[in-house]
Amino acid sequence: RDSNYTTGQIYLSVIEKERRGEFLGKTVQVIPHITNEIKSCISKLAEPDVDVVITEIPMPPSMTDEELEERFQRKFGAPST
Repeated sequence: RDSNYTTGQIYLSVIEKERRGEFLGKTVQVIPHITNEIKSCISKLAEPDVDVVITEIPMPPSMTDEELEERFQRKFGAPST
């Protein structure tokens, strides 16, 4: 079940959290709520016994590959390639 995540699963998870009151009545937004959920899903996959995690991450046109790699490494502490 944790080997694949779809956009629908990400949004459903965020909607369920909002309905449980985890966002304290704040408006649900793509940034930070959806992006944090995506990071959480990636983190679930990146366990010590996992050798490879393949992740497709869309990036804004203004962001360079180097910026994306730096952010990824800061968050997860591993090379993104």
